[in-house]
Amino acid sequence: MKHSIKVRNILIPVLILVLLLAALLLYRYWNRTIYNDSPVYGNTAGNFYNGGLFCEANGYVYFANPADKNRLYRMLPNGSQVELLCEDSVECINADSHYIYYARANCTTRQEDAFSFLNFNTDSLCRVNLKGKRLEILDPAPTLYATLIENTIYYIHYDTTDASTLYRVGIDKKDKRMVTKEPLLLSPGQQGALCFAGVSSDHNISLWNPATDSSSVIYMGVAYQPIDHGDYVYFLDGENDYHLSRYDKGTGDVTDLTGCRIDCYNMTREYVYYQKNQEGALCRLRLDGSAPEETVMDGNFTDISVTSQYVYFRAFQDTSAYFQTPADGPVAVSGFYPKSNSDN
Repeated sequence: MKHSIKVRNILIPVLILVLLLAALLLYRYWNRTIYNDSPVYGNTAGNFYNGGLFCEANGYVYFANPADKNRLYRMLPNGSQVELLCEDSVECINADSHYIYYARANCTTRQEDAFSFLNFNTDSLCRVNLKGKRLEILDPAPTLYATLIENTIYYIHYDTTDASTLYRVGIDKKDKRMVTKEPLLLSPGQQGALCFAGVSSDHNISLWNPATDSSSVIYMGVAYQPIDHGDYVYFLDGENDYHLSRYDKGTGDVTDLTGCRIDCYNMTREYVYYQKNQEGALCRLRLDGSAPEETVMDGNFTDISVTSQYVYFRAFQDTSAYFQTPADGPVAVSGFYPKSNSDN
């Protein structure tokens, strides 16, 4: 009897210790960060400049649903199987094969000036899993223009001391720090680099090396919203009344593509879509220049977002009027009114 009591007195603490260790290991497992093992961009440059409201990854389109206060939803690329993921209103959506990243937009409506990028309407940089669960706050400060490359997010961080500055933080919340006091908008570039135009000392187009946090100039001029696209860089040309222009990396030539001022633009595999400033029309041109300009829809539009199957855009100053058209097929504009499966 005494022997069994002694055994029990030993086994009970050992069992408790084993259970505690198992619980600790399980907690660490469920709360571990899964890293990307190769360079991956969280969204496209064109979507990035249009608010990051749509992002295609993992066979889904993650988007800020205009029919439900811009809350985070997902759907198949053909627009079916619409599903609410979380209650946050979002923008600056990025995704990899493990997580969705976004800036909360629960404060105010977005400003309508395409060139005003310091419109503080977000209140934190967030990460959730692909089901919209297990929220992690990567930075509680107001956040703008977040872009993911591999395991680091670059973004505009705002505080009352330094105002708007370029920050970086790991997807595991580690190594959060200011990169430069210049609020650079870094967008996906080529071969693991990030592309940007200067915003204070100059407006040249440069490439940012995330490994060294250093940059190199590839075009000297007055440029805005550059998109590094293979042999060319597309940009709004500040020296030519913000016409959409294309810089040839090989020859150094600059080509005026639109012949008029534009407000915003985005690119698919075959077309560049853009909003004309004075004529009041959303138009598109083939990237190879093989066809004349097409009018997609008359009127003033913004937030041109691209997925593999559709281009989405909304009426200027009317967040409820959203439209879609096939990305690379014939123009066929229809309304975009996404409803979740539970609403059907």
